[in-house]
Amino acid sequence: MDTGLKFQAPSDTNDSGATERAWEWLREHHEDVSMSVFEAAVLALLPQNQQIPENSPSLNRFILFNAQELALIEFVVDPEAQSDEGRLVDLAIAAPGHFSPQQRVYLRRLSGTPMRLYQATRVNPGSSVTLVDVYSRTSPMVTVVEKTLSRQLSPGDFIGARVLDLSTHRVLAQGYWPIHPSSAGPLMHHLEQAAQENGDWALDRSMARIIAQWWLSDMLAPADVPMFDDVTGEPLMLITDSYKILNRQELAARLNTRSDTERTSAFGWIRLSPPGMKPAEIPSGGRVLSTHRIGSENSNQGMLASIYEEAKAPGTLFIFYKSDKWAADGRRWFEHVAGPCASFLATDRQDPGVLAKDMRANPGRYEAEMAAERDRIGLDPANLTAVIQASNESLYADWSTTPLPMLDNLTPAEACATREGQERVRGVLGLYVSNEAELARRDGRKPASFRFLYEQVGIKP
Repeated sequence: MDTGLKFQAPSDTNDSGATERAWEWLREHHEDVSMSVFEAAVLALLPQNQQIPENSPSLNRFILFNAQELALIEFVVDPEAQSDEGRLVDLAIAAPGHFSPQQRVYLRRLSGTPMRLYQATRVNPGSSVTLVDVYSRTSPMVTVVEKTLSRQLSPGDFIGARVLDLSTHRVLAQGYWPIHPSSAGPLMHHLEQAAQENGDWALDRSMARIIAQWWLSDMLAPADVPMFDDVTGEPLMLITDSYKILNRQELAARLNTRSDTERTSAFGWIRLSPPGMKPAEIPSGGRVLSTHRIGSENSNQGMLASIYEEAKAPGTLFIFYKSDKWAADGRRWFEHVAGPCASFLATDRQDPGVLAKDMRANPGRYEAEMAAERDRIGLDPANLTAVIQASNESLYADWSTTPLPMLDNLTPAEACATREGQERVRGVLGLYVSNEAELARRDGRKPASFRFLYEQVGIKP
């Protein structure tokens, strides 16, 4: 999975060379122990039976570089020890006369700072990045001095990192893991489960390994590994039913008053799985598509269906399912709920594995088909951007007053009442902007603007 980053470490001026000096001293005075711990860190990160790819030198260096920091901080010399005492970083800090005062302060801060999952909300290229803690939503935003990654990150990006407070300013530690937006939700759900099972204190101790393993699993997984629905355990299938809306007001009222639905937009909902439903058993070797939502009050529930109306097809309701089982169940459920308010039109069923293979085998054909479809309906790139812009402004007309899972079910307007909440709104908007930029790049057009959403909540882009 492409994270968009170029596998560069944060600015090497952040640590004043402290990490490199620590490893120099460890190799000189504790070579066998330090290499043994380093090897254990590398093995702990890799998915089962997986090896670091030799055909990607930059990825190889990135993994080994980050493994050094993990070995320094997260692994103890004696695996049987019942505490963190005896880590490599503790041995290095105790070395007399080897570090400058500045380097020693950096190592002490590094040794006591757990990794967290952050989202970038503001980026000043070559200067700084403002971050919010995705897991701990009550934590204040932080701005870090950062020259290198600030040239790669965009608002809305996710990153596993350690923010070190050096008294006069904050910096990012050298080891970090860029998390693709599509993986952030499932990763967040995994972290929440780990905290429920073992407590927040234990999660602080293990979050770096969880984030690193998650990233590596995404990066190293073969493209054709089968994917499964985490709610049913069934092979992933992309199924969309369409219905003609016969009584718009009554249909909305029926969906709004149900306990197993959650409204997501002016005329959109999701259907939730039963509370407390355990994730399904996934066959060995398969990957999971998780639909648990970041920060939702129903984050312990999966999404069984997405119900929405598209601006390009007014009067038609679409219902998306991700497995055959829930499509069959969902049709019975929806037709019972909707009654005379909607009538069935058609079903579209696609196998994502087949689609992915076809796209990899014939990328030019798919691009040509997209261009032909634009030509068929008379849309050049400029006109397509205008259509998308108009569609977005219609779909997001009441965005500022719609509760969002990523904002703990607050509306953007409510979240903007505090400075920290305003930064989280910036993160959400950053995701919209970056996703649209990627779609526009693929379409060969200019991206549509989300300035109107910034204006809805009274903040500057």
